[in-house]
Amino acid sequence: MGGENIKITYDTLFEILRREKDRKDLQELDPNFFINVSAYFKDKKEILDKIDDYSEEEADRIKTQIQNAKRLVREIYNTREKKIVEKAIIKARTKSDIITTENMLDEEKELFSRLVELLSTVRESVLNKLLKGKMIKLKKAKPQEKNNRILVRFLAQIPEFVGIDGETYGPFNPDEIAVLPEKIANILINTEKAEQIKEED
Repeated sequence: MGGENIKITYDTLFEILRREKDRKDLQELDPNFFINVSAYFKDKKEILDKIDDYSEEEADRIKTQIQNAKRLVREIYNTREKKIVEKAIIKARTKSDIITTENMLDEEKELFSRLVELLSTVRESVLNKLLKGKMIKLKKAKPQEKNNRILVRFLAQIPEFVGIDGETYGPFNPDEIAVLPEKIANILINTEKAEQIKEED
């Protein structure tokens, strides 16, 4: 499957998800997988924009295709993300050259690299100091301005994580609502793991 430029369909997404869930290691994907998926949804949207040319039944069929495909893509992303996080944890702990970025897409390699760097830094500053008997002075977060925080509703299961501000967040369940710092909220919104709730709503 890897290395071939495969046209995205519901069936190919279903097969990719099945392989990803059935196997422990990251599965090889076409290097342009994300681009191809984006093109797939763009094509479907263009069809819906010409809705007058189709019957209501055909429009409903296309909308259902889009909803189902989005569900599969989220599951593929979440499954691969979990594997990448687990690899990053092992890499940060062991520094082993056995843990590589094999079968990761470019965006996933960037995620892996940042996670390893963050985990290693925090591990060095917290765990090693604890083992040496050095007291850790916790820094209190400065109060955030109201306009620097965003109210969001989660669209996916989010495990506990350390934000870019060093604070711990989560875990969060789908449909759960929380107020998060703007930068963290935007990352979740841009990756379709959460949606913003406007205060006027």
